[in-house]
Amino acid sequence: MCKFKEQHYGKPLPRKMVAFLTDYIHKQDVREIAEQYSVSVSTVDLVRYGHNNLAKSNEKAIVALMQRAVENCGQRITQGKTDIKTFEKLMQDEMVIQ
Repeated sequence: MCKFKEQHYGKPLPRKMVAFLTDYIHKQDVREIAEQYSVSVSTVDLVRYGHNNLAKSNEKAIVALMQRAVENCGQRITQGKTDIKTFEKLMQDEMVIQ
């Protein structure tokens, strides 16, 4: 499990991290993680968008959010590969029919 360093507290998340979380986190992920770590949904959302600062009180929730984003990213890549294969097969089938 990753852990933030002292210098990260009291500052917003880096832009690249915000972009990654924005791309791979869904509202349901935020709700589940906020509930699991007893942090408000709005706090988790504001930190993940870089509007609020990281704090020791929300660190565990943000780390869990980052882990979920990595999982979601992996699932999207896997699904994308499957979708490409399905589309290629569909195109081959369609080309044969014509």
